[in-house]
This record gives sequence, structure tokens and C-alpha cells, in this order.
Amino acid sequence: MLEGLAQVWPLFLLPEDKVLIIRVRLTHNTQLILARAHRAINDGTPMIECADYLRTAVPWWTDKTINGYLADRGTSPEHRSYMWAGAVRFSV
Repeated sequence: MLEGLAQVWPLFLLPEDKVLIIRVRLTHNTQLILARAHRAINDGTPMIECADYLRTAVPWWTDKTINGYLADRGTSPEHRSYMWAGAVRFSV
């Protein structure tokens, strides 16, 4: 819970900062996109389809960045659970 508060705390400190608001919202949206890819991996979707989804949803990411995120989510069930919790924690 405190980590989620820490992630949005800048909005409480600088509520009128438009660039900051955009940055926090973009980060939140990106976490939701990663959570969707995470769920797809857990449901058995092939990695190539997940990579294509990420390329479409986050077009400014390089293939290296996408591969890194997919590798993180494909390693072990425990690590996947940890990565999933991060996205959920941020969206609460």
C-alpha cells in the first residue's frame, strides 16, 4: 500500500504540474499494458503474440526493451506473481 502511495505522491505535492501528471498517467497506463501481457503469458499466449501486442501498445519501446519485459515475466511463477503484484499495486 505504501509503495502505491509513493508512486502517486508527486501528484499530491504538485497537483498543477501538467508534465508530472502526464508522466504519472503514462507510467500507470504502461503498467496496465504490462499487466495485460502478463495475464496473456499466464493464459498460454505465445510470446511472439505478446511481443506484437507490446509493440503496438507501446510503440516507442525498442525490441530489446520488450524482450526484457517478456523475459522477466516468463522466468518463473513466483517472479511472475511479483511482477503482477507491481501492476496491481500501482493501479489501486
